[in-house]
Amino acid sequence: MLPPGVQTVVNNTTTQLTLENVAIQDSGNYSCVLGASAQENIATAITHLQVGTKPGIVNFTCVCYNMGDMWCTWEPIDSYLPTTYEFTWRLYYEPSWKACPDDTEKGPNSCFFDFYANQGSEHVMRVSATNALGQMEEDKHFNPDSDTIPYPPENVRVVVKTARSVQVQWDPPSDWYADIFFLQYKLQYQSEWELGEWLQLPEKRERNGIIIGFRVAWLEEGSSKRKMIDIQDGNQTMYTITDLSVFRSYTVSVVMYNSVGDSPVTQIHIVEKPSVKPRTTLLYENLVN
Repeated sequence: MLPPGVQTVVNNTTTQLTLENVAIQDSGNYSCVLGASAQENIATAITHLQVGTKPGIVNFTCVCYNMGDMWCTWEPIDSYLPTTYEFTWRLYYEPSWKACPDDTEKGPNSCFFDFYANQGSEHVMRVSATNALGQMEEDKHFNPDSDTIPYPPENVRVVVKTARSVQVQWDPPSDWYADIFFLQYKLQYQSEWELGEWLQLPEKRERNGIIIGFRVAWLEEGSSKRKMIDIQDGNQTMYTITDLSVFRSYTVSVVMYNSVGDSPVTQIHIVEKPSVKPRTTLLYENLVN
């Protein structure tokens, strides 16, 4: 039984039911009953009430890992009402909207663009949701040319070249279109005696002008006298430091410079093994006349 005040008699054949501040649990069948007693009550004019909300979505994201294939996904918000979702897109400089090229490859609530459907440049992605209470639209701008985040390199390996040098090798991500697009890599390394301090090789790229040269400096542990050499050749990327003391640690820094100024300093700590000077063993030979 409904409380008094929610129903109003309009005329001899019509009663109006008014519910305010309804909740989801108020969904169900509502009806009038006729009869003088409970045993004679007969339900008539049954009306089904479905309480719901306006449509909405969350977590609308787009990704690309290889400059070619990209896709967008979203999650619907349960509105407790039948809701339809439509994905459309356009290039930002085009006025007309296009349908999703593939809405099955990545599962429900997704749109997939393969290498040929990907138009490059900035895309405007749109999800529209519609139910009995209204419609909503959410747009997302995505540019596969600048928003691609590649997977990490694969098959990373180290080849020992000499007692003091190694060569690091790796393969590009297996899904990367290596014959069409290029990747740039940054190599970082750390000493096993100084874990947590990641170092990287100096970059030989033209930024704010052509690289003029490099300044290489080294400082022996416990000494305040730093030695330095100015290499006035922007193409030279190697220098051999001689006359170092054995069983001593050194800090080596490299700075490249151009007509604008200096780059940030790159440092490496060289620790000679063993860390303490070993004992000297003397061999004696007695000479007897």
